Amino acid sequence: MRLASIVIGMIVLLGGCARARVSPPGQDVTLVGTSWTVERIEELVADRASTTVRFEEGRVSGRAGCNQYSGYLQAAGNALRVSETRSTRMACPPPVMQQETRFLAALGAVRTARRDGDRVLLLDETGHVRLRLAPVPTATGPPRRAHVYDCVDGPGLAISEADGEAIDAWLPDGRRRLTRVPTASGARYVDDQVSVWNKGTEVLLERDGRSWHCAENRPRDPR
Repeated sequence: MRLASIVIGMIVLLGGCARARVSPPGQDVTLVGTSWTVERIEELVADRASTTVRFEEGRVSGRAGCNQYSGYLQAAGNALRVSETRSTRMACPPPVMQQETRFLAALGAVRTARRDGDRVLLLDETGHVRLRLAPVPTATGPPRRAHVYDCVDGPGLAISEADGEAIDAWLPDGRRRLTRVPTASGARYVDDQVSVWNKGTEVLLERDGRSWHCAENRPRDPR
């Protein structure tokens, strides 16, 4: 009997140690002041257009795919709720608009956040994962084959192609992935803060309520 008691005690002790090594699902997740790229919406990969989320004190904003959006943020511990979301009203191709609709619905259903390695999972009240967020890619400088622009009284700007529907805009504070939106002329690329309107060798750069006319210097290595 004594041997059996010792064995049972060891099993209980080991079980307790195993449980202690597992991070609790309710562990606090600090998101305020961070930016993310939406990797998945429900079970679908968010590959129709760049979709982003930035968490700030009392506010969430980003690009829903076609349109920019913002809303109120309540965050405490691992609890998270987004409400009164508003967005611009541009029209994009149906696949992009469908992804945008799914994203905004999923964001509105989020109630908790959980870390998964370097990812963040946003879950609804039933514990179902509605959004999977990935860190925003970082890089130290523009690639060698970038188009460099001189902006009158403005910041430095270099542009490189990302794919047929997006570009990378290199500004003094780093790289930004901009998604193409429909225009009557030229090509316009935007995210939640920056707009680049390309017409031939000239670019209109817009940011933080200001705009600059930029002329292409020449394709070169900007580093």
